[in-house]
Amino acid sequence: MIHLNDRLNKNNMKGQTFVEVLVALGLIGVVATAIAGLVVISMGNTRHSKDQNMATQYSQEGMEIIRQKRDSDYIAFRNIATGTYCLDLGSSILKQDCITANVGNFIRKVIITQDGCFANVTKVIVVVSWQDSKCPARNIFCHTSQMESCFSSINPIPTL
Repeated sequence: MIHLNDRLNKNNMKGQTFVEVLVALGLIGVVATAIAGLVVISMGNTRHSKDQNMATQYSQEGMEIIRQKRDSDYIAFRNIATGTYCLDLGSSILKQDCITANVGNFIRKVIITQDGCFANVTKVIVVVSWQDSKCPARNIFCHTSQMESCFSSINPIPTL
């Protein structure tokens, strides 16, 4: 014979089990959401780090192109006017008007100042900029990598 108290306890147990399952599912949902958020943030940081490394590489490449210009044709290097120039990917030609990406998703600019460091020394700054989802506006390149160097304006290779 089943007593009334036993029947009430069984019904309470069924309700308690249902609540435990709901709490467990809620906890699983919270943990899964937190993990997904961390994965998304981690992927964004990884992308930013990759872009930073690429921008640094493009800056170094730009500086090396300018160094080669100086070493191969000193007169032409010395005659480059003070100003801001574009240096496209795979090119050694300095152009005016850098407003759109010219190195993949990056903009590479070269700023040249004759006698910029001190007399007979040309200051060269290579700036590589890029944009991503962290930028406040879609058309603003809000991240930059910059390298600066001073090149002697004295002919390193004497003419014969």
